[in-house]
Amino acid sequence: WDLQMDPIDPLDLIPLGDDDAQGAVPGRTYRLSNSPWAPAGNYTVRLTVDGAKYTQPITVKLDPRVKISAAALAQHDALSMEMYNGAMDAHKAFGQVRAIVAQLDKLSGADVDELKAKLEPLAPSSQQGRAARGRRGGRGGGAGAPATPSLEQVSNTLLAASMSLQSAEIAPSAVQIATVAAARKQAASVVPTWNTLRASGIAAFNAKRKAAGQATVSMPE
Repeated sequence: WDLQMDPIDPLDLIPLGDDDAQGAVPGRTYRLSNSPWAPAGNYTVRLTVDGAKYTQPITVKLDPRVKISAAALAQHDALSMEMYNGAMDAHKAFGQVRAIVAQLDKLSGADVDELKAKLEPLAPSSQQGRAARGRRGGRGGGAGAPATPSLEQVSNTLLAASMSLQSAEIAPSAVQIATVAAARKQAASVVPTWNTLRASGIAAFNAKRKAAGQATVSMPE
């Protein structure tokens, strides 16, 4: 049974309204699932219906017709999942940043403006991000794109690197490994900034506001 990992939210965080314009026939065209194949192993399927939760363990097995060494398969799966998990994390972070900025929009003060100036480049608003936005799948922003990519662009790049490995169960090629390395480098230029703000910057902002008797912001889930 071919299974794929959970797709990243199919609704773009900065929508242009054209991503699903694929000449599809209503009711007769399968939606493309932009997520990697689940590596062989043990999983648990969870289903929630009207508040009731059901679980079922399943085992995904490698197709016996696939001929690949254990080392090559381990490398293939490890790189695929590293890129996929990074894409999921960056996508979630984008939403968290936008939620915090929405809270800051209701506040005022120099400290508010300072924090927003640090957050906005990580997750530009719809108007700010359209010029630089790459579609889901890793296309770059082209001319006019900022030097530092947004978290959404990082998510796109990481997912594209993961998907580049999905055409066959074979040892990753030199080109694919280079694509993964480039995606790692891009993520390393953005993600640490968010991690620092999340771990200490926002807490320091809230502590200062609280001491002054002013409204604070909450960290989204």
